[in-house]
Amino acid sequence: MLQEQTHPREHGLPIDALVPGGFLDTLRLAQDDAGIATAFCDWGCAMLGAQRCSLSYQINRDEMCSHTARAGRSGNVARDHVIAGTLIGDTFMDRTTRVVTNLAQQSYQGCRALAAQGMGTIIAAPLLGEEGCFGVIAVSYRKRRKVRRADVRLVECIAAFLASQMELRQKVAALSHLAQTDPLTGAYNRTVYTERAATLWEDWERLGRPYSIASIDLDHFKLVNDTMGHAVGDAVLCETVNRISAKLRQGDFVLRMGGEEFCVLISGLSAENAAPLVQRLHNAIGGTPIKTPDGMVAVTASIGLTSPNHHDDCCVDVLKRSDQALYAAKAAGRNTIILRQNELLVNATRTGGQSTATRHWAFV
Repeated sequence: MLQEQTHPREHGLPIDALVPGGFLDTLRLAQDDAGIATAFCDWGCAMLGAQRCSLSYQINRDEMCSHTARAGRSGNVARDHVIAGTLIGDTFMDRTTRVVTNLAQQSYQGCRALAAQGMGTIIAAPLLGEEGCFGVIAVSYRKRRKVRRADVRLVECIAAFLASQMELRQKVAALSHLAQTDPLTGAYNRTVYTERAATLWEDWERLGRPYSIASIDLDHFKLVNDTMGHAVGDAVLCETVNRISAKLRQGDFVLRMGGEEFCVLISGLSAENAAPLVQRLHNAIGGTPIKTPDGMVAVTASIGLTSPNHHDDCCVDVLKRSDQALYAAKAAGRNTIILRQNELLVNATRTGGQSTATRHWAFV
């Protein structure tokens, strides 16, 4: 077994001199780790003269996902497996290239399974980047063979290149997340609101697909900051987002519009049909006090709810009407939900300090 580590920067070989251009083109189209794994599986056997190749990446603390392809067969098979007690897992954990020239004699169950399939030799190399190990590639050969240092270096060079691609995509994803989210609460920000609201409006205008906007404001939040401090206020804001997020469906968005004001974009439901969901949001926010570093804090929320109508010129009009409904809820004494369509107000529950699942609707 070969345990020597070769650092990627020691190869000194340009990647385009080692791999086909088609592989690089396929790799550039990959959007995530699974896409990179698929690209390697599509080209790995041909590039390395192997009968079997795989790329594995971590999916949680204890498991990896492995994409495997065989020479002469199209596509790849993905499966999850534990990290501990496997050749791939140990390569990932200790970040050391492993070469096994007699799979049948290995204690690893996976190696013996490969031997039963006619494989004799395997090279497993970690995907090492600047910020850690991103996975493992493994190439298997049908017969026991003498592995040259050049063979190992080629596998490690490709592993280093794949790691750089995975690391780059993770950094891009992290930057995208930062650009789209509020750094305190993790809710989406106004940039995402603008994009998402425009998409929902377009679907409503072209396809008639309904959507709703709920504008949410925490009642008397300034008093929390002034009397208990901003650390407590921050905890209240974060827990509010957690409680809202827990009640939303897939495709719904919670966004922080600024300060203690939030917006929820509800897809596929008119305001009337979204009312029960909004009532649940209202109950979740104020139903139980919020635990903070300085004790429990009881909060309530005022909510304005609306959906687009044919008098609207664009999605800005929908948000404006939702905000107007919110102002009406605050003017009505707070801790209230107001639904507004056109110029009519529909009064939803005024809970008087304690949330309730009962809704009373009336035009006012």
